[in-house]
Amino acid sequence: IPVYKDMPEKVCEKPTSTGSNDNWLSALTVTDRTFTPAFDTYRLQYEMSVPAAVSSLRVNATAYSATATVGGTGTVVLKSGMNTVDVKVTAASGAVRIYTLSVYRTPSETGGDENAPTLESEIYRIEDTVQGIVPGTTAEDFLKNFTLSDTQASLIVVNGEGIRVTGTVGTGCVLHVFKGDTLYAVYPLLIRGDVNGDGAVSIVDLLQIQQHLLKVRMLSDHALHAADVSKDGAVTIVDLLKTQQHLLKVIVIEQ
Repeated sequence: IPVYKDMPEKVCEKPTSTGSNDNWLSALTVTDRTFTPAFDTYRLQYEMSVPAAVSSLRVNATAYSATATVGGTGTVVLKSGMNTVDVKVTAASGAVRIYTLSVYRTPSETGGDENAPTLESEIYRIEDTVQGIVPGTTAEDFLKNFTLSDTQASLIVVNGEGIRVTGTVGTGCVLHVFKGDTLYAVYPLLIRGDVNGDGAVSIVDLLQIQQHLLKVRMLSDHALHAADVSKDGAVTIVDLLKTQQHLLKVIVIEQ
């Protein structure tokens, strides 16, 4: 044991331990629904939109650390318009981290936010997601096919990183409805067969569906829905076959 000059005779006391500072989530989901962008442990902000008929959501979260506690999960009642759901992760040391899910519930025709602009399209289906988009559609052409009830409202399309899209739109992009600086609604885009989100149906998408079926690389969120080209609620060999037939120009995937 080394002995140093002027060492104190009394051994210093060990500092008091306050526990782990780990307050990260390993999983965050909403039962039977998807939000955007896809969950990432290090991303704290998420968005989703639901129709007026959806009055509540079940939020689920799992912390990385077994000693951390999670609050804000379970059944969340939604009011019309914008709702903020904060999932609070508290480490054993007391350090807190908050993951925020912004949920826009479309106001009903008989009530809700009177200032909320309504969105309609004769081309696309507007539900939890926007569907009916032909692969290869540009953001400019996509936005031309919507009408807003309020002339002061505006639309933009952003990608999963929140960057405005000017080129081709794809699965996982998000349509934002603004009025002034207020964000009123978010609608993820879904293109059947466009699993990787580049706006086209290609051999890459076919490969990703195959890997999912072989359990080599599992799909999730919007990619999983895009892989369900048969629209039967599951990704099966049928979807792989239909994607292959689309690439061979035997059929065209119905959007």
